[in-house]
Amino acid sequence: MFDKLENDMVKLETEFGRSARGRVNVKMMIVDVKKSNTELAKLWRVVTTTLAANLLFIGKPRVEVIQHLTLSEFEAAARGEQTVIWVCKHKLGDKQPTTIVIDTPMLDMMDRYYALRRRVAKVDIPNFFITNTGTEVRKIFDLINAECKRRQIRLPRKPDGTEGDFLMVSGSMLRKHLETEGRGHRPEVTKDVASALQHTEYTAKRYYHTATADDAIKQKAIRVVEESTEMVEHIIDNLGQFMSNSDPFTETPSLEAFKEMAGDLFPNAKVTANGYKRIKAAHNKALVEPRAKMLAEKAVSMGVEGDVGIVQLKSFA
Repeated sequence: MFDKLENDMVKLETEFGRSARGRVNVKMMIVDVKKSNTELAKLWRVVTTTLAANLLFIGKPRVEVIQHLTLSEFEAAARGEQTVIWVCKHKLGDKQPTTIVIDTPMLDMMDRYYALRRRVAKVDIPNFFITNTGTEVRKIFDLINAECKRRQIRLPRKPDGTEGDFLMVSGSMLRKHLETEGRGHRPEVTKDVASALQHTEYTAKRYYHTATADDAIKQKAIRVVEESTEMVEHIIDNLGQFMSNSDPFTETPSLEAFKEMAGDLFPNAKVTANGYKRIKAAHNKALVEPRAKMLAEKAVSMGVEGDVGIVQLKSFA
């Protein structure tokens, strides 16, 4: 969208450059029952909408911040590697100013718009962004969504292969993105982000978190751990299903053998060395009594009386 903004900005600057007068009328007019100045009016509307959209996407401020930003506030910006613009009016009843932080490319684009905005004729309001009729820009999201539709900006294709829906931008979506960017940091960072949005931490956690790739990876790891634990417990509770107990001295199957056996029942689980150690210990414990009984029977059959030593037990086994 930024590349397209550059192209449209050049066209708009060219149109303004053709005017010998200082002021340029960007309104659509009716002359002799015919519309005139339509291309310039449309171009102004497109550039204004696209620039406002880029500002929203980059900094994710409240839409009212963009709507009420004034020329004098832009002129007073603290310029540097990161430029900070202070905006006083941005939320009804809020007396504390908020900020917009932009990088050099965005500042350059806003400087160019500012130079043209100063030359627009018949404007009586101080707002930085104005419509082609010289009024305050309202319903910014409606304008952005209309522009997305005009440019055929869509979401990724659906699972069935059909085209994705047109991108629909809203304040809720942007807040979700902003809150999501605060995740993975210390708790106080999330709290500060919520405070900047003037929401409680509870509201932020409940409504403004979207799933991220990191979340998906973490969730998958949690599922693996949970299913691995369930698998070990299941095997321990059902040893007879996974190994033969007909011979009390049978060896516990190898770790690799368990991985192969458990794969079909628990596809997301992993047989770890620790899990295998638990299974092996449970198997040996389950065989203690049968082994002792077999050894006792063998000792009796061999006529052994009294205590049986370790050497004799080994010979019986």
